[in-house]
Amino acid sequence: MQKSPRNDSELVQKVLEGNLEAFDAIVRRYQDAVYATALHRTRNFADAQDIAQEAFLAAYTNLPKLRDPSKLASWLRTITLYTHNHWRRKHPDVEMLDADEDLSKSLVPCNPSQPDEIVEQQELRQQVLTAIASLPKHTGEVVTLHYIDGLSYQNIAEFLSLSTTTVKGRLQMGRKRLREELVGMMERTLKQNRPDSRFSESVLEEIVKRAGQARKDNAHDKLLQACDEALEVMHHVEDTDTKKRMGMDILRWRADALFDWLGKPEEAAANWEQAAQFAGALGKKDEQARWLLMAGISHWHDGRHAAMKPYARQAKAIYQELDDPHNRALCDAVMDLCELLPPGWERTANPDRDQKTGYAVAVFPLIRSGNALIWDCQSDPHTTHHFISGKLRRGLPADETTFGRIARPAKWMERTPRMGQTWDEEIATRDGEVLPVRTTVASLTDTVVAPAGKFENCLRLESRIIEPEDADGSQDMKIFRRREHTGLRILWFAPGVGLVKAHHENENRRYALYQLTEYDVVEETNDYFPLHPGNSWSYQWYADWCRSLFTERCRVADGQEDTCYLTSASYSDPLDEKAQLDYFEHLHQWEHDSRNLRGEIWTLNALHNIHARLGDMDRATMLWEKQELLCAELEDKKLHYALLMRTDYEIHPPERILAWYKQAAAIARTLGDPRREVTPWCYLADAALRRRDYARAADSAQKAVAILEEVDEGEELAVMVATLDLSRALLHAPDVDQNVGFWRLVLYQEGEELLLYNMGGVGSGGFESGVDPTCEYRIISPSFGFLLDAPLFKEPFEVGASWSDHNRQRTVEQRITATDAVVEVPAGVFEFCLLVEVRIRCRVERKGSPDADTLNETKRGFTEGTLLAWFAQGHGIVQMDYRHRNGQRTLVQLTGDEMQGSDASYFPLQPCNVWQYDWTNERGEMLIHETCRVLAKRSDRT
Repeated sequence: MQKSPRNDSELVQKVLEGNLEAFDAIVRRYQDAVYATALHRTRNFADAQDIAQEAFLAAYTNLPKLRDPSKLASWLRTITLYTHNHWRRKHPDVEMLDADEDLSKSLVPCNPSQPDEIVEQQELRQQVLTAIASLPKHTGEVVTLHYIDGLSYQNIAEFLSLSTTTVKGRLQMGRKRLREELVGMMERTLKQNRPDSRFSESVLEEIVKRAGQARKDNAHDKLLQACDEALEVMHHVEDTDTKKRMGMDILRWRADALFDWLGKPEEAAANWEQAAQFAGALGKKDEQARWLLMAGISHWHDGRHAAMKPYARQAKAIYQELDDPHNRALCDAVMDLCELLPPGWERTANPDRDQKTGYAVAVFPLIRSGNALIWDCQSDPHTTHHFISGKLRRGLPADETTFGRIARPAKWMERTPRMGQTWDEEIATRDGEVLPVRTTVASLTDTVVAPAGKFENCLRLESRIIEPEDADGSQDMKIFRRREHTGLRILWFAPGVGLVKAHHENENRRYALYQLTEYDVVEETNDYFPLHPGNSWSYQWYADWCRSLFTERCRVADGQEDTCYLTSASYSDPLDEKAQLDYFEHLHQWEHDSRNLRGEIWTLNALHNIHARLGDMDRATMLWEKQELLCAELEDKKLHYALLMRTDYEIHPPERILAWYKQAAAIARTLGDPRREVTPWCYLADAALRRRDYARAADSAQKAVAILEEVDEGEELAVMVATLDLSRALLHAPDVDQNVGFWRLVLYQEGEELLLYNMGGVGSGGFESGVDPTCEYRIISPSFGFLLDAPLFKEPFEVGASWSDHNRQRTVEQRITATDAVVEVPAGVFEFCLLVEVRIRCRVERKGSPDADTLNETKRGFTEGTLLAWFAQGHGIVQMDYRHRNGQRTLVQLTGDEMQGSDASYFPLQPCNVWQYDWTNERGEMLIHETCRVLAKRSDRT
């Protein structure tokens, strides 16, 4: 074995300093000796290689424990022997022979059908192993070490911790006992079966497996450590396809962790680029393009939007080579977005909404089928397009873009529409619900006025998306998502131009109007939607849910046979009240000139609310009356109901709001719709709470509860029961006149999973105004909420039992530290409590905006930390002590409870169980009283 210029002590020191190249030198220096030691004990070449590999991995992990680095050789032998013993325990069925036994009896017989060369090789191995087995144990070990790679006496002496004289004596004794001809044969055979050039590659494979498992477990720290180890080893592995494949995986995993968890986009981009190089060398062109796009996205999320464009251009060239029009179109959309963003644009953060700015890219395949245009809604959600567009989407759902809004149902229009023509379709929501749709050609002669101009003889398509009468009403979010689709959608198409306006009012009382601002049609045509490649359109629309104006560029990017690909690139910017006023005044004029009565009513409603927020109540009242007159002319009760519900309790006199909400409830009653009827009372209860009108809040919540109990609504009933509890408690509280805050959450146990829904609230002084962006995180109850982060404990309840959960947002590790803890709280003294220690760590998320990043770091400082939770049998959580990473503390204590039945579990969930807790926020400036109750149990949901 050739010696490296550096001695063992220097190599060990280098490894401890983080230099894995030095560890590779240790592996190369001692791999033969370690392998020979393992071979002498296993008498099996394959098993010896496995043990040698495990021994080196164990040595790397335990190297800091080596007290005397100069004794590395003998320490490695000890590690190898320990690894062998561990291997023996895992393989008890493998029979091991003593040195005095006949080894030939345990060898597998030769297969007569094998080629003569293989048979001869097996026979040689049998002779060698038999000869080794015939030697005494210590003698055989020295002989093996000497002949496997010609180790010198000194090398063997260091490895076995023997004197050179002893080594010489044992080797001489071994030679005498072996026949001369067997010695030469043994030397050749051992060298043929020594660790080959793939040994380092095998070590690399094991590290990659470890990294893959860590990634699967979302154990990000372990993943990054394993990735760093693998990258060091890769420098010394032969440049094979296997190495490239493993290298690509390691680099992309590392990039993902750096990007998502550590907030290091520049390092992530470098890793994505290297992964792309490996993918290109392996001929995996699709993956090469994907990792190039990810490199660009890493720069994008660091605020360098222009840096994304070159990567998209490179990826498009690859997709051109692969003849992949869908992903080529995606690259076009990405480049459009880079050009669309104004210089210096950045996302902004807001305390009660993650951001008011956003962006998105999307591709919508459109099929020319016979005489119709059909949206391709069946594209695989796991394609590169969905992967990349998901990464390039912040604050803007793709289905709220212009084409996203109109891309369902499948049949869009007839290419030669006829007046009065009707067709029925269906669309499916993300929850799997099916909604019927009826589309009608309502006009071929409409005039539309939009920012892009005046358009005559427009086609108008009207679609009614209907909510089924038997739709599931138990989950608020499911209802909300369903009603985002339902309602009335109207599309206008100008001949030779395309879509010039889209109007959508849904059952959530939200309204969207998309207006064409400019267009470029390459060839003249009379088609209602010209689909020549290169045609482009720009749209604008306002979203009241974030008070932002969206700008979008759409184009026909490519075509293949009967399919063309429409792209969308869009971004948003928030508008202040005056900018909103200017926008909607223009919009109202365009709708009036277009004679679109519904659009005019909706824009009047928007102007009414803006003037009210600006304090011009006379103007607001005048606009409301004008809107009421037009609504009466239209004779649409659902529209009238929606307008009444689009009011703001905070800016109008309470009595006026009460009258409007009562009117809305009466309209809903005439429609026979209890879901609509209950909504005004829910809104009024919530609004009254915010204005500290607790008597009205309690009265409204009671009316809502009565209706909801009749229809057996789930989540909304839970929220209103919580609102009723809260209103009554505040109404009779001694400090009712003080500055107070509130929050409501609904926690479900469904099987073994816990689901938490945040139902909103208001902080002391009103954190919605942005006074204190951390208030939201101070007021949310930690008593049950922490249970979401990992599964509930399971029997047996033993000290040391642990469980964990790793996801994209955080890592939570829980461990039982006691089963006999005693805790004293205001509710009493509880013995034999289960004490659970919870450690919480969050990922470092970069949002590309200093304000957003600062806010996110504030949230992390509160969320991360160590939490101790005491559970008493038959009572549940009795105390929690939360030590936050920011140095602050939250102590939650049970002040009283009402338990129903005889459930002696550590988390009793019998209906009507009630807990009361008191705690101060982490700054110690706010006392919080909390009431939790088990409302009901339906099937496996509590």
